[in-house]
Amino acid sequence: MPLSYQIDKQNNVLVCKVSGALSADDVRKMRANLREDEAFSSDLYLLFDMLDNTEFGISPSEFRELAAESPMGKQSRRAYVAPSELAFGLLRIFAGHSLADPAYFRVFRDLAEARLWLGLDEGKGLA
Repeated sequence: MPLSYQIDKQNNVLVCKVSGALSADDVRKMRANLREDEAFSSDLYLLFDMLDNTEFGISPSEFRELAAESPMGKQSRRAYVAPSELAFGLLRIFAGHSLADPAYFRVFRDLAEARLWLGLDEGKGLA
């Protein structure tokens, strides 16, 4: 599966990692798995790592749907890491469709900056 996740309870963060092409179905499957995972809580922070993403196969309508149906709480900090111009721009649009408080949703190009914004210590936990 091109989208995997780990829950780091110690640091209160959900770490999602994209490897390869990403589709809306991949996101839906991961969200379904999250909802069944007893360790998941909507108040976790989110670190969504797209550094190894090779293709973004999500249509504009799927994009809006996924943004509006996030399992994360409205005040859960969400850090998306996207190195390419295309992914960075699409995630900025995604943020606009999200129900999250804009103060809690950021798109980064650098993983270290995203971790710092989430308050994560480089040497600790899964993230």
